[in-house]
Amino acid sequence: MKVSFRVGRYLLALLWHWSLPFALGGVFASVLAIQGVQEGIELLDEALDASITRVADACAIPPEPPNRGSPPVSGAGLPVAGAGGETG
Repeated sequence: MKVSFRVGRYLLALLWHWSLPFALGGVFASVLAIQGVQEGIELLDEALDASITRVADACAIPPEPPNRGSPPVSGAGLPVAGAGGETG
């Protein structure tokens, strides 16, 4: 009977001595995990904002239309059917 009392007392003392470091370790690990998740969400938010900005810039209407003049006229006029150049 006396042996089990000592073993129980030893286990209780061991539990008491290890409960505080275990609890502090759990709190510390939880804080680090939450901080990592928050940084990941911020990084994802920044990447999403940057990609949406790039898409909006790519789809934006330019302030002035580009100066695209017609090519110069060759002077030959419109093509005439049967005037040559057919391959058939």
